[in-house]
Amino acid sequence: MENPSFLCLHPNLPVLYAVSEVKSYGGNSTGAVMSWHIDSKTGKLTLIGEWATGGRGPCHVAVDTDASMVMVANYVDGSVISYPITKDGVLREPGSFFRHSGSSIDVKRQASAHAHQIAIVPDAPLAVVPDLGSDRLYLYQMNRGSLAWRMPEFVTVRPGMGPRHMVFHPSGRFGYLLGELDVSVSLYKIDPRDLSMRFVTSTPLNGDRKRRDDQPAGIEMDRCGRFLYCSSRGCDELVVYGVGADGQLELKQQLACGLKTPRHFAIGPTEEYVFIAGQDSDIIQVFRRDVQTGLIAATDLCWAVPQPSCVLFVPMNPET
Repeated sequence: MENPSFLCLHPNLPVLYAVSEVKSYGGNSTGAVMSWHIDSKTGKLTLIGEWATGGRGPCHVAVDTDASMVMVANYVDGSVISYPITKDGVLREPGSFFRHSGSSIDVKRQASAHAHQIAIVPDAPLAVVPDLGSDRLYLYQMNRGSLAWRMPEFVTVRPGMGPRHMVFHPSGRFGYLLGELDVSVSLYKIDPRDLSMRFVTSTPLNGDRKRRDDQPAGIEMDRCGRFLYCSSRGCDELVVYGVGADGQLELKQQLACGLKTPRHFAIGPTEEYVFIAGQDSDIIQVFRRDVQTGLIAATDLCWAVPQPSCVLFVPMNPET
């Protein structure tokens, strides 16, 4: 498929979903989302369905927690679309479609809305869509196969922040938002009563060493919620934070990856390794992770992969 920019996995079935970040598909001005069956022994992929995303440049795809729908964020025109899922993991006709509006102070990057991700709050029917172009976090209610606006429809962030991706603490009490344009990570506190989000504080991602070409890319948290990891292109670093009981961040490490453009990374299933995709190095590099301290260190292990943009782990048949 052309330019598969992001991947996600069905939580219960061997089915992979991938978005094709293109400007046109099927003769129309739209991207595409494709679903693939995974052979549990060989890992081989078989295409089982594809749909237009209704907008250009789809950059993120996610499955809700009860596996009732797949959701896609279209970057270029700032739209979000959802597809109900059959019991076999196949996508059905779109169930809902929304287009964001608004702009912000960066005339080059924020002239219009740019939906960048769909982040799901743990144990809650809430999906949050960071919109880089409008400096907003759009809020959606997940309703068994479709999306609906929550009220209020969005939370406004600092002008010029350019929200990119967000992760949530496993407790569901805190959210961490990566600002691509102002090179920051912000803490939000989530009220469990009404799932409202309140800004707490912001931390410069690279301290006082910010460079003009710095662009935060990925953000991940370990399963226990003790450590937060952020990647930044330009300076090509991985930044490690400790997470306090109150959600506050403490800088633990700023590691030069030795890779060009660490666009995405993933913590491995055992959490003893971190796999970083160096998009412009054409490799995925493996880093050892200390599960007690959260710190990482490079290993000699890497794989040649042309322009890697997303890393995803898939459970395999234990007999193979």
